[in-house]
Amino acid sequence: MFGNKSTAFVTVNTHNCIACNKCVEVCGNSVLAIKGPSFHRHVHLIRKDACKGCLKCVQCCENGVFGIKTIYTCL
Repeated sequence: MFGNKSTAFVTVNTHNCIACNKCVEVCGNSVLAIKGPSFHRHVHLIRKDACKGCLKCVQCCENGVFGIKTIYTCL
């Protein structure tokens, strides 16, 4: 559904990214990096399996790049 633009916990909308680097700095698991040519830089998931769901990226981003993924469990 989201391809490489999501982890188990968050979705990533790179169209909103201004490459400010705040999310990269707060991520303690090195999940994120700013990549791309100088005219089109944005956040990339470089270690999406390392995401622990702390949601620091969601909290620090003022541009709505990250969304919380709804996780359903069957009982």
